[in-house]
Amino acid sequence: MLASKRPDVRCRLIEEADIDSVVDCLRRGFPYRLRTYWARAMERMSARPAIDDFPRYGYLLEAAGGVVGVILLIYSRQEERPDRPASAATSRAGASTRNIAATLWFCTPRR
Repeated sequence: MLASKRPDVRCRLIEEADIDSVVDCLRRGFPYRLRTYWARAMERMSARPAIDDFPRYGYLLEAAGGVVGVILLIYSRQEERPDRPASAATSRAGASTRNIAATLWFCTPRR
């Protein structure tokens, strides 16, 4: 768990049980998108293979018993390919690089 300067706010990994609350938070942040849009996005993320022990979805912020912020992260792995020159990160035989894309973030404005 990551530390917060505010004891009433907690940052932690998004888990399967959080999906509905995460979707609700994203819906508040992006009201022009239907709930089904975010639900499908989370379904697609859950269908992706896990990359080592990296988060499947990303992180959320909790406050007052609810989700108030979300950052969605997509991890991927690139294996070394014989038809391409090896990069510095994949100079070893059979090596791979891991990439991360921060795809979206939202935090409920403080009132």
